[in-house]
Amino acid sequence: MSYDLEVYGKVSLTARDLAKVVSSLRGLKAKVDRRSQTISSIVDKRTREMAFELDGPDRVEPEDIPAEWTEVADATVLYSIHVSYDVTSGAGFSFSVDETKLATASAFAARLAERVDGTVIDPQTYEPQPEPQPEPQPERPRFLHLRWYRLLDDTHDKDLAAIYLRTAREFFRPGVPSRFGTHEPFQGRFPRDDDATFDGMYRANCYLGDLILAGKPIEHGTIDGWTNDLERRAQSIRLKFELDLSE
Repeated sequence: MSYDLEVYGKVSLTARDLAKVVSSLRGLKAKVDRRSQTISSIVDKRTREMAFELDGPDRVEPEDIPAEWTEVADATVLYSIHVSYDVTSGAGFSFSVDETKLATASAFAARLAERVDGTVIDPQTYEPQPEPQPEPQPERPRFLHLRWYRLLDDTHDKDLAAIYLRTAREFFRPGVPSRFGTHEPFQGRFPRDDDATFDGMYRANCYLGDLILAGKPIEHGTIDGWTNDLERRAQSIRLKFELDLSE
């Protein structure tokens, strides 16, 4: 049995290059099998004891990597490090890993990961990284678009603003603008001005241009001018409301 560490990376090292990574850690030496050109063992220089075993590099495909290991999803090679357990028997059977050997193996795994542009995974303790939670999006305002039409007939076309205001006051209070005029800054304002001012401004100034309506919840509104110019045979009233403010 062994305690295993896995290094997923993007660089496939030769046995010679792996031996150099091993020797970069003080006190370790790699034995290379010249015939197979693989690392046969890694030992402690002082004690001559096996420090840990190393397998790889082994080629990996995306389907070989557990789906939850997102941090190594783009790896192409795998190096496996094995630290043998110490097994004891007597009153009972037990096993434990040598902490010194494990610390040495972990240091080597970290060094190897740097060399192969990779990441160390400890299967014994690994927990998937929590998926990032999306930032809560502010609720977007909802808008209601309304439009009415009336045919131009050269007789009552100038009364459209007065009809609209009277009807809005009776049936749809959110449609009564707090400000109105032909351009900004708006010339009219309720309740400072009376309804006759609204009607008179339209009759006097909107032969061609629009009377503009504004003020929450009205985002924008217009009443078409009243001229019958033979090209435009209808008047219209257009309103854009921020819906949540009009409820």
